[in-house]
Amino acid sequence: LVVERDETAAMKSVRNILGVHTITVGQLNAYDVLHADDLVFSKTALEAFIASKTKKEVSA
Repeated sequence: LVVERDETAAMKSVRNILGVHTITVGQLNAYDVLHADDLVFSKTALEAFIASKTKKEVSA
């Protein structure tokens, strides 16, 4: 489960579920993606992930 750092309720909700690994967007790496059977993003985490990977053009 990929969440934003401030989504503590989501982290606490799934921490006792066997086999669920919670990680923040900033900690997500290739190993975690390849090792996971399923990858679930919260809505805000997905938006943050896309924003961090999208380069915005700056006019000179």
